[in-house]
Amino acid sequence: MNLKEKVFNSSIWFGFSKIVSSFTSLILNIFLARILVPKDFGVFAIVTLSIGFISIISNIGFGDSLIQKEKTNSSQMSSLFWINIFTSFLTTVLIYSLAYPISHYYGNPDLAILIKIMSIEVIISSFFIFHKKMLQKEIDFKTLSIIDMFLNIFGVSFSIIAAFNGAGIYSLICFPLSKAIMSVFVFPFFYNWKPELILEFHDISDHIVYSLKTKLSYVFIYIERNLDTFILSSFFSEKILGYYSLSFSLIYLPVKKISHTLTHILFPTFSLIKNDYQKIKQWYLSTFKILSIITFPLCSFFFSYSNEIIVLIFSEKWIPASDILRALSFIGAMQSINIINTPLLNAVGKPELNIYFGIFKSIFLSISLLIASRYGIIIFCYVVLINKVINFFIITLINKRLFNINYYELFLSIIGSIIFSTLIYVSSVFKSIYVVYNLPITSALIIIFGLSILYKFHDQDFQKIFELIKKNNK
Repeated sequence: MNLKEKVFNSSIWFGFSKIVSSFTSLILNIFLARILVPKDFGVFAIVTLSIGFISIISNIGFGDSLIQKEKTNSSQMSSLFWINIFTSFLTTVLIYSLAYPISHYYGNPDLAILIKIMSIEVIISSFFIFHKKMLQKEIDFKTLSIIDMFLNIFGVSFSIIAAFNGAGIYSLICFPLSKAIMSVFVFPFFYNWKPELILEFHDISDHIVYSLKTKLSYVFIYIERNLDTFILSSFFSEKILGYYSLSFSLIYLPVKKISHTLTHILFPTFSLIKNDYQKIKQWYLSTFKILSIITFPLCSFFFSYSNEIIVLIFSEKWIPASDILRALSFIGAMQSINIINTPLLNAVGKPELNIYFGIFKSIFLSISLLIASRYGIIIFCYVVLINKVINFFIITLINKRLFNINYYELFLSIIGSIIFSTLIYVSSVFKSIYVVYNLPITSALIIIFGLSILYKFHDQDFQKIFELIKKNNK
């Protein structure tokens, strides 16, 4: 099986798993949104923000290094594994010790116990992350997909059972914690590797240097992606943050699943062809096209039918979130196409570019959001979108310089998606004159008509997909 066929098979399996996980996560959000209040989601957003920020700074993480380096022997893996365990333990202790200062800053004593409980996930994750990364390196996404679907179903089930038994806000943290605990048993079962009791620093210097570079780039990426939540939590109420958090998760959940599906596959793929920039350009444009076909119409749908979606899915108590959802809609589309560049630059050995760009994004976003926070939540959301658009143009300039990818080529790859997205918006403008208006029926008609438009503009791409499906079914 050649690289293209292997990546296609991986995309099918991983894509299917993300559809399943997106659906189960949506079910969980719907269920909890009807039981809990918006303030609970705001508090949980602060908990995940605090833990994520401390973890990304203090824990080095060697997973990407295992994928990027062509050869890593068992001795090196073992040394990296024990160092990772140690740094994860220190991170857990650090989070635990900062729980009370964080709760004092936000004026909410309940935050401390939630942060302490969630900190356990950091040390737990270190026991299976190497097994997971090695499966990614081998592009064994069939196994990863099966694991992912099982873990999501398990986590959602555990969280719903906890909610039924009156766990309240604690049911929100049951999902990530239960998944992490089960992962400790599942991943080593599918990837049979056990670390040796060995620690040799001289043998892993390249891994440490590379990991420190990528870690620094991820720090700035994390800051840039979560600055909005931090500023909101500092200047707005937990209730407003809850509306924002749930709206963002609704629009970003499918986008995150789809884009992460491709980037998890692309990093090992780009690593295999890191010296062939022409092939990288072809893969980049194909990925850009696939993401736009999926995310642009989806985000247009959220923008056009935000009020109906909120009421139908989460009930009328969440109606204030509909304007926020509308404002956030196209952030998901921009984020999905911007995210491709991180694994691309890391794979070709240029993580420092992610660092420089991350510094710029963090500074610019901080200033603009601090100013926007004075004008209300809706203006705040649109300023976040403007930042994403600016990031896209800068990323394109970087890609043009490195890989000779220009705006015209990108436009040709998304023209069908733009027309489809416009159709969705037009349908919402005239929805008041429908003889019978029904959101599910309208959605089905839009999908059918939209797919015909996409086929018209991307028929060769669809034919390639059909040929690969036929070939793999033989």
